[in-house]
Amino acid sequence: MRYLYGIIIALIALAAFVAIWTRAFGPAGSMLIVPIGIAIIWSIVAFFARRGRLDKPYGVRRVYRSQTVKKSLSETSPKILYFQPDEAAAKRFAVKLTQAGFDVIHFQSPGADPVQLVKKEKPALIMADVMMPGLDGLELARQIKKQPETKNLPIIGVSDISSEAVRQKALAAGMNDFLSLRHLTIDEIVVKITEYLP
Repeated sequence: MRYLYGIIIALIALAAFVAIWTRAFGPAGSMLIVPIGIAIIWSIVAFFARRGRLDKPYGVRRVYRSQTVKKSLSETSPKILYFQPDEAAAKRFAVKLTQAGFDVIHFQSPGADPVQLVKKEKPALIMADVMMPGLDGLELARQIKKQPETKNLPIIGVSDISSEAVRQKALAAGMNDFLSLRHLTIDEIVVKITEYLP
């Protein structure tokens, strides 16, 4: 989907450019259409790549550092890997978690190979929206729990939906818990997260 957005926009821009150019210069100007069209497409694709839309299968990596005071330089905060497609909602929630003493790494998507991403980030806990487009939180949990290196990693499913059916699906997929963000306060969520941390 991330490549598709850039390609569609590039093709629309190219079609509009060709129509305007042909009307203005006629067949005589057609020799210049191809190189200029390629330049337009390249510019649009490069723009989306810089924004993290095309060259990163997980979306943009956002880091939110704990805001609590450390007792020593060697002290580290528990790292939460958070998958949430809604970037604005993720930021609001991540900021609250940093105030509670957690580091939060946010991605919009787990990509096609979440196991490799988890191995790279080495989180203490994963939170994932169960309704993500593409590879959703349920499939993410299944893949994580299948691998010996990551099967013991706690995974908490989250959603704005409060449904016992969704909760049961989350637990059946291997998630340790399911939280409805709509009905829990941040303090209640922090207590739940802490239960699964060493």
